[in-house]
Amino acid sequence: RSTAPRASMPATRTMGTFLGLLAALSLFATETSAFGLAPGMLPAALSSPSLTSYPPSLARTGHSAVAPLRMASSSAEAATGRRGFLQLAGAAVPAILTLGGGVSPAVAADSGTPVAGIALKTLQTIAGGSEAELEAFKAPTDLQGADAAIYKVYKYAAEKCPATEDPRASLRGLFQSRVADGVYKWGVDGGIAPKVYDARGDGMTNQGKGGAIKGVSTLLAGYKKKGLLKDFTVDSSKHVEDLWLQAQPTTMTITVTGAAGSGAGKALKAENGLLCSLAASGMQGYFKQVKLFSQFDQSFDGDVETIVVNLKWAGKERQKGTLDRRAADKLNAARAYTEKVE
Repeated sequence: RSTAPRASMPATRTMGTFLGLLAALSLFATETSAFGLAPGMLPAALSSPSLTSYPPSLARTGHSAVAPLRMASSSAEAATGRRGFLQLAGAAVPAILTLGGGVSPAVAADSGTPVAGIALKTLQTIAGGSEAELEAFKAPTDLQGADAAIYKVYKYAAEKCPATEDPRASLRGLFQSRVADGVYKWGVDGGIAPKVYDARGDGMTNQGKGGAIKGVSTLLAGYKKKGLLKDFTVDSSKHVEDLWLQAQPTTMTITVTGAAGSGAGKALKAENGLLCSLAASGMQGYFKQVKLFSQFDQSFDGDVETIVVNLKWAGKERQKGTLDRRAADKLNAARAYTEKVE
């Protein structure tokens, strides 16, 4: 009878399982493998069209979710099958996350613009609606691909969140703010991490350490790396740090070339006034993180989007209003006391 300690048995079984799995993978990868993954073998949930950030109602049709194995007719075809297996393994984890999260903003970080999926999810949260209703919604356009998907969702949003005479009574501001939060979070989940701090007291340059101005460049550089835009510039020449530290507003001008969804943004700006911009949404979400209030003026020239960003300290207007109200209350109280004494 073996005298080996019983505590070593689980480790032995684990090692055996690992070696067995390794051997199975090696066997699968040999040139004499008899089976290959047939074209169309990958289920729709794992095929590249489904790993996009479009809502399911806007996604392209994938392959059937069920496909049989068939014999490989040659070693070249078997090699193709091995490549398909590796692609399948690599896609498995993000695909599971995608299926589990519906149109979650954080899925498919490298597959395309997330704006359509985030906008629909936001709309469902604040104004109702559904994917089925969106699918039935008519929004004729000559746009294609991501532009068409974004355009349709935003036209749907314009119907669900109509403009009002008093903008404060409309859900549009909340819709755009929540979309900005989602786009920013999607970037952070995908590894785009601009510096977060309080840009009011520490300034737009974070005392020379690289602050919100650099953060904008970091954000847009991350989108560029993911293939969501071709190029960008950040012009902060009008910013005066000393005035900013005294709570004076400032301005930046951003130009973005070849941004995903810019066609939809241009069409929507001319039609319903909703701001649709990957760059502007990401920046708005970021500026909220660094305690700033932002407003955007968007224009287009071909595929070049120009965004003038007006910034001021978040909470400054509310604080000023509170102080003015308290001063008025004290003045009124003093007047009332004087009148009573007289």
